[in-house]
Amino acid sequence: MKCILSSTASGTLPGFPRRRILWALAPTGPRKSRNRERSDRVLARIDKFLAEQKTLEAHRHELIKEVLRQKKAAIKAFDEKLAKLG
Repeated sequence: MKCILSSTASGTLPGFPRRRILWALAPTGPRKSRNRERSDRVLARIDKFLAEQKTLEAHRHELIKEVLRQKKAAIKAFDEKLAKLG
């Protein structure tokens, strides 16, 4: 849609004295394709961001699993030492 301002007194908007906004259906030509290209670029960046987030989340879970394995091994080693002492 294309916005056309006219200088009539009727249909004024607050803060815009003596102007009326008329909406007309008109092809926007190259502007429409630029907007589509821009939205495609934005969507590509969003997809890239989400993929990176997914990768980071998977890596985070692997690190948590590793820490839990190390904790379990440390507790087991400590229990074995206590069993030898007592």
